[in-house]
Amino acid sequence: MEKVITIGATPVRFKTNGLALLTYKREIGRDLIPDLFSIYGGKDEIEKANNAHEVNVEKLNVEAIYNISYVFAKIADSSIGSRDEWLESFDTFPVADIALEIVPLAIECVTSDAKIKNRLATVGLRSKATPFGRKKSFWRLRKPV
Repeated sequence: MEKVITIGATPVRFKTNGLALLTYKREIGRDLIPDLFSIYGGKDEIEKANNAHEVNVEKLNVEAIYNISYVFAKIADSSIGSRDEWLESFDTFPVADIALEIVPLAIECVTSDAKIKNRLATVGLRSKATPFGRKKSFWRLRKPV
């Protein structure tokens, strides 16, 4: 998923992909999912903020927003330098506004797709398996040789 967000007067590209979790771990040294949930104080708070389009500034984890923003910008443009250099390049960085734009990208990156789940359920793999994970024909008694 890709999104362009204007920060100050500068349009910045943000992108997530299959390597986003690993890139975050490599660049920041921490896992993305706990940092994502720490932004507003938990999953429920994230959903409330996204639905209401307002942020309780007192609960914001600013460092997590900086880190997530930086990594997603780095994925979109690998020529970006260090996090601190990148943040210094902006005259203003409206953290609360950026959080409302970045969090949906991060959630999209770490959640599963319901279509895939539904497709797997209709394949019928579970109906052919026993509790031990083997087909019934596997457990049939074999004739002695």
